[in-house]
Amino acid sequence: MTSLPTASLLMVTYSLLAMAAVAADDDQVCLTHLYQSLQDPLNHLTNWTPSTFASPCTGFTSHLYGATCNNGRVYKLSLSNLSLRGTIPPNLSLCTSLQSLDLSSNRLSGPIPPELHSLLNLALLNLSSNLLSGPIPPDLALCAYLNFIDLHSNLLTGTIPPQLGLLSRLSFFDVSYNRLEGEIPSSLGNRSGLAVRFNASSFVGNKGLYGYPLGEGRGGGGGHGGAFGDGDRGDRAWERAGEPDHKLRRGLYLAEGDGAEDGDGGR
Repeated sequence: MTSLPTASLLMVTYSLLAMAAVAADDDQVCLTHLYQSLQDPLNHLTNWTPSTFASPCTGFTSHLYGATCNNGRVYKLSLSNLSLRGTIPPNLSLCTSLQSLDLSSNRLSGPIPPELHSLLNLALLNLSSNLLSGPIPPDLALCAYLNFIDLHSNLLTGTIPPQLGLLSRLSFFDVSYNRLEGEIPSSLGNRSGLAVRFNASSFVGNKGLYGYPLGEGRGGGGGHGGAFGDGDRGDRAWERAGEPDHKLRRGLYLAEGDGAEDGDGGR
């Protein structure tokens, strides 16, 4: 006859195994929908197959290009500068262990899914240099660990959600060269203290945007300089779809402080 403590231990073990199985299933659905929503003209994602989606990780080892694993879950996706087309699926929110999501410098279009707010462990979000349109989802403020948000050089419209100013860890923020309008939220424009202040270069190139730290008038001129200094880079975001982003390279380390240690990765 099984003793009471032993029976309790078995119940806990079974519960943990069941939770792990559900989490693995969520990753499978997440990765399947992501792959189905993308076009990969240069065939970088050749090992993104249904059999690999069923078991993308073995401990810290990833079996998927661009993925890094931690304890059997995908916790980083880095698919930047691969000439990918398509959209970002809402089901990406099922990869609930994600701490870093980098889809920058591609040709992705459509909206930023509001469902990404379910990625409660997310520390880095880089969707820059794409063709994304629509508003910035205010629900991203629910990702309390976010400390790096880069959305520059897209076709985003609407206002900057003031809720993003509630992200206490946020230390890098760039929405320059989009089609945003309205006043910059004071919680972002006046940010100071231990974290860096977001200066004008984070907001320039949006013709309808105004307020501190931009100068007088709307759009703020060309803080990034170069060929796009006239403030219309949001209208030509596609020209930067494959261009290396040195600003990202300088800031990437900021998002690593709250994450787990790197696994072997799938690169």
